[in-house]
Amino acid sequence: MSWTAVARKDFQDSIRVKWFWALAALFVVFAGGAAYLFAEVIQTGGEATGLGFIALLSSATGLLVPIIGLMLGYKTIAGERESGSLKLLLSLPHTRAEVVAGKLVGRSIVISIAILIGYAVAVAIGLALFAEFVVTDFLIFTGLSILLGFAWIGISLGLSTATASTSRAAALAFGFWMVFEFLWGLLVSLLVWASNGFSGGLFMTSMPDWALFLNILPPTASFSNANGVISEVLGTSGQNAPWFTEPWFGLVVLLAWIVVPVALGFLRFRSSDL
Repeated sequence: MSWTAVARKDFQDSIRVKWFWALAALFVVFAGGAAYLFAEVIQTGGEATGLGFIALLSSATGLLVPIIGLMLGYKTIAGERESGSLKLLLSLPHTRAEVVAGKLVGRSIVISIAILIGYAVAVAIGLALFAEFVVTDFLIFTGLSILLGFAWIGISLGLSTATASTSRAAALAFGFWMVFEFLWGLLVSLLVWASNGFSGGLFMTSMPDWALFLNILPPTASFSNANGVISEVLGTSGQNAPWFTEPWFGLVVLLAWIVVPVALGFLRFRSSDL
């Protein structure tokens, strides 16, 4: 299939450059260093456990993986349009849809390998130093972390596909990250405040179900929600919580973030001039 050829070439080109190995080294330092520091610090006041480490790593993963995903994807299509190499690629027996699909798969493989290398080091350290470390729990967490990476690859690729300028794609990616990582909760709180007639204060201890639903839609929030499949401590659901706080729904939202941005970007890309 033609998209597989695009994916293979994109991946092979990626691993030939130094930044791929720098990315893998970054995840080794990130995950391995976190595991070692967690074991050394926690052991002074209690036993280091795998579940506690996952809780710590989940927050850090939610910050690092989105940045890496955006950096890997924002130039994917827009950069090739600027350089003219996209015209050459499309002169081969590839359709635009196959090029986009191949780029999505190729970059997704890149980030998944980097995460796997780093987390493999964390597993080795956890087995050696932690008082309790359930490998299956960490494997599930690793899979969800990879899905989070896929989601941000999908977002950045969708933005890159929708524009012909790398600078514009970078600006859109940065804006998207700022809104969904830092401003989303504030925007939802403003909506709740407005729906209450601007009374009762901006930040409330309890929120209506529709606001809770909006709050779990960002990729990192859905990642945290999906982590509840490992333990309720890691998720967002609780007793009498709405159905959409269940881990399975977080997984569905993550999968949607992989597909929907790419599909929307492609709708603009398929009829645009190169």
